[in-house]
Amino acid sequence: PATAAHLYRLAQEAVSNAVKYSGSPRIDIRLDARPQQIELVVRDYGKGLPADGKLAGLGTHTMRHRAQELCGRLTVANAPDGGVEVRCVAPFYRNQPAAAHAVSA
Repeated sequence: PATAAHLYRLAQEAVSNAVKYSGSPRIDIRLDARPQQIELVVRDYGKGLPADGKLAGLGTHTMRHRAQELCGRLTVANAPDGGVEVRCVAPFYRNQPAAAHAVSA
């Protein structure tokens, strides 16, 4: 349940950002669960990131934190053919959530 909650909130924030800032007529969400890995991709087809590439919002910080909670990594980048792609890749264990493998601080 913790893994699902983190992925849901991460997708929710990425979609919210796309709706607010991209001007995209379409947003794709893909979730792939492979052996040992889960990947969430939220992709819009809008105007892309600012030219300076800076991501300064609290939402981006929160998405990075959620990815870290899953022992994963988050990338936010312009897609080659326009728009923005938010990608979270994390370990996935069928019998245990990835969050259970997090290192305590």
